[in-house]
This record gives sequence, C-alpha cells and structure tokens, in this order.
Amino acid sequence: NLQNKKPKAVVSTQSTGIPTRGQAAKEKLYMFIQDLCKQNLGEDGYRYFPFALGLFTTIGACNVANLLPYVEMPTQIIGCTVAMSTTLIAGLTIKCIAKHKLDFASFFFPPGAPVGLAPLLVPVETISFFSRAISLGVRLGANLTAGHMIMHIISDFGALMLAS
Repeated sequence: NLQNKKPKAVVSTQSTGIPTRGQAAKEKLYMFIQDLCKQNLGEDGYRYFPFALGLFTTIGACNVANLLPYVEMPTQIIGCTVAMSTTLIAGLTIKCIAKHKLDFASFFFPPGAPVGLAPLLVPVETISFFSRAISLGVRLGANLTAGHMIMHIISDFGALMLAS
C-alpha cells in the first residue's frame, strides 16, 4: 500500500554546518547580484533580483561554455546578443514609461540645456538611447567571438609546437 509509506529523508553523515566550497561560491554570487540590484535600484531593486540573477548566470554559463573547443553558444552569435539586449532595453523602457508617465520624456532633454536647442537635442538623445541596445549586443558578441578566435589560435599554435 503506497499511502502508508513515508518518504525517506536524506541525512548527511557530516552535518557540521560549515558550507562547502560550492555552497560558498553560490552564496557569494547570490550576494554579489543582490548588492548590485540594491546599489543600482535602491530598496525596490530586490523585486528584480531573480531576473538579474538569471540573466547574469545564463550569460556567464554561456561565456564559460564558449571556452570549450567546437562549442558555439547563443551569446557568441551577434544576432542573439543584439536580440537579448534589445528585448531588455525595450522592457526597461516600457517599465519606466509605466512608472514615470510623461516625466520619462524629460530623459531626452538634459536639464539646464537651452530650450532653443530642443529640436536638435531631443532627436540626438532619442537615437543615442535606442542605439544603446544594438551597441551592447554587438559588443558582447564581438568580444566573445574575438576571445573564441584567440583561444583557437593559441590552441592551434600549442598543437603545432608539440607536434614539431
């Protein structure tokens, strides 16, 4: 009878209360991202902690996996990194507009600037704001591709040195 059976608990034979190296590393990562959210977003930043941790670990894991030979991860493809950064910037813009309403438009006109320069400044600031998403994606993809190419060159050179 399955209803009468209780699940067995897994008990460690060494319950010292001291975290292992892996647990300490995870805790450091957790605290780093948590502090980053708090410093940049204030006390309200804890709401975004799970998203930030997921994004950071996904990109980090893909970057580390890219170091392996013959492995191509999504972060190495410039189109993927541009799509990730564009989606992130679009989501943040929508969230910011929802929170600040019309005050969001003041972001495109620097304080203290003469009103006569508004026809020039607003388009330039708008273009620079939205081009940030593309530049972030291209930089991440280009850096990873360059690192991957350097690893291939060094490994090929090492193989040639060992073969001769």
